[in-house]
Amino acid sequence: MSGVLSVLNPAEIKKSEFEKIITEIAERLKFMPDVHEIRKFLDDYGDKPYYFKKNGIYMENGRCTPSIRDAASFYVLIKYLEHYKSGTNSGAISAEGSAGGSFEAARYYLEFFGDKWDDEKEFIYSFICNEPGTGSDLFSDLNIDIVSGSVYKIKKYFLENSRIKDIRGGSALIKHVNEDVTFRYLREKYTEECAIYCGGGNALIIAPGGTGADICRELEEEYTQITLTAQNAFECVRTNLNKFIRDYKEIMRDLNQKLDERKKLKIFDINPDNDKKQIETGSEVIKFDAEKIEENGVVCYLCGVRDAKYKVSIPENAAVCPSCLRKRKMGENKAVFYDEYRKYTGASVKRKINSLDELEDDNGRIAVIYADGNNMGNVVKSIETPFQHMYFSRTLDRTTKKCVYKSINEVMGSEAMFEAIALGGDDIFIVVPGDKSLVIANKIIEKFDSEFEYKMTMSAGICIARSSTPIRTMFEVAQHMLKSAKKYSRKYNNSKGTVDVQVIRSNTGIDLLESESSLFPADNSELSDYLDIIEKMKSDNDIKPSQLYKFSNAWRIMKNPLEFQLFYLYQTGRVANRYNGYVIKFLNSRKGINRDAYSYCGLIQKKPDAGSDGEPQYMPLWDDIILLMDAVGR
Repeated sequence: MSGVLSVLNPAEIKKSEFEKIITEIAERLKFMPDVHEIRKFLDDYGDKPYYFKKNGIYMENGRCTPSIRDAASFYVLIKYLEHYKSGTNSGAISAEGSAGGSFEAARYYLEFFGDKWDDEKEFIYSFICNEPGTGSDLFSDLNIDIVSGSVYKIKKYFLENSRIKDIRGGSALIKHVNEDVTFRYLREKYTEECAIYCGGGNALIIAPGGTGADICRELEEEYTQITLTAQNAFECVRTNLNKFIRDYKEIMRDLNQKLDERKKLKIFDINPDNDKKQIETGSEVIKFDAEKIEENGVVCYLCGVRDAKYKVSIPENAAVCPSCLRKRKMGENKAVFYDEYRKYTGASVKRKINSLDELEDDNGRIAVIYADGNNMGNVVKSIETPFQHMYFSRTLDRTTKKCVYKSINEVMGSEAMFEAIALGGDDIFIVVPGDKSLVIANKIIEKFDSEFEYKMTMSAGICIARSSTPIRTMFEVAQHMLKSAKKYSRKYNNSKGTVDVQVIRSNTGIDLLESESSLFPADNSELSDYLDIIEKMKSDNDIKPSQLYKFSNAWRIMKNPLEFQLFYLYQTGRVANRYNGYVIKFLNSRKGINRDAYSYCGLIQKKPDAGSDGEPQYMPLWDDIILLMDAVGR
């Protein structure tokens, strides 16, 4: 497939290679009676295409090509929906190892990889992979509920204070409820195959008809019982399997609108609490135990909003609310992103971060990188089938994590240290040393864009500041810079990822509306050029940082291009004229620059406002060169 649709389907492989893979899978499944093992095994085939074969002849896919994992999972899901409809779903299902039911998921996985052609395969092929016949009513009597839900206002939840353990804990709790809790709930009450997607705070579920309202209510209760204050909402729509696939876009649009309305109307408790003592996440048990306080009306030391009920030692005997207590306990014991880092890079993070000042560079600075994908709306609008939704969501999540972790590893190697606050879907919120931030962001964007063959790109906003700067402030600045980077991306038709950066140099604050930059925002190829030029300048003994500051300060005082030109000529004639060559290199790397007689001394002519007939206005390269010098370590 061409265009954006190619990112919604796994890459084609030769039929001979496919035959070999299917034979190997079928042989392995014979020795896997446990469905948990089967699911984990088939996850390795989430990026391999599945080709349907009927009576020994391969069928052509005209609409989409599912992955092997997704085709098998959807087949088992249809079998389960039929089983549920038949009324034999009493208690927990045997697919999960319980004797209380009769549905055998492992049996149907094995059946899928056999040669038998049945209605389920006919439906998947004809309705999802190809265009169904207009008169076909296959599975039109199989009622289903489509459930969609999410944790929203996520940043508000885990940025209630700037303590890294609490931020990390809030992020881990959201990941836990979205993935662990949702899958466990489905395993216990239905089957895990009902989950089309769970990740990045979002869930999409196909459930038996009549169960959707219960699922929405129970998942909302489960999420709230654990996180207490993370805002979440679920909604559902009723349809049948035939109509759902035929009218996928329309049904999903209606469901999303219904979910948006639910989010607007839902009311949350101001001071929630319950008697939940612990949660299990992976192989760990996180206990929420703490000594209660006797006083009433004490405000939480951490969030400063809710009523405190417990004591913790941060400082000694600080009073905190139940929600902050849980984030703190989770953050002390759980660092899920370090485990993922090892999974994607094969390396371990030797230095676990307990406070943000441990991430300081030699100048005492850290950086927030906040990034997400461009053109995402057009991709989502192009999704026509559950298979495309499953494949794209999973691929996007895996690609984003791989790009981030590999970039950090390439830049910092064995000295890698970082804090990943949010990392899922196309959403990136990480904290790194200030002097590594631009190189890391450059590599992340480069890897992401190339992985999706530039049909989707990524933009990033970066805020660099002293480690004592509140992380919420840095995030807000990075968020603003991301918007600026995206605006620049739209200007050039999303052909490349983009980045914008802001440095907070003092506690006096910055005016984001007034700040101007000669080199930023930039697309990623421009940023690559800037980084190369800065590396050369750093290794050039004739280039003095103090001289760069002189140029910057002189323009700030003079504001007159002719006067500045005389100052510049005097200074470069006295110390070195190599600055000219680097200025020209920056100018050659930058798009859309208006050059004139002052360009060689590092002054860039601003683009005049519409209808303006006054004298040309200028801004200096020197502030951005200083920024780059500080933000790129040797």
